[in-house]
Amino acid sequence: MKSGDLLLEKLASELRLDALRIAAEERNKLYKYWRVLCER
Repeated sequence: MKSGDLLLEKLASELRLDALRIAAEERNKLYKYWRVLCER
């Protein structure tokens, strides 16, 4: 395995983790917003 491949693999996994984290944050925001709307 070339070092470039390893670097790309590492980058890809980090991007995937970032995407998951961002998606979770967005979902939490929507959930809170939804709860506020429902409580009115």
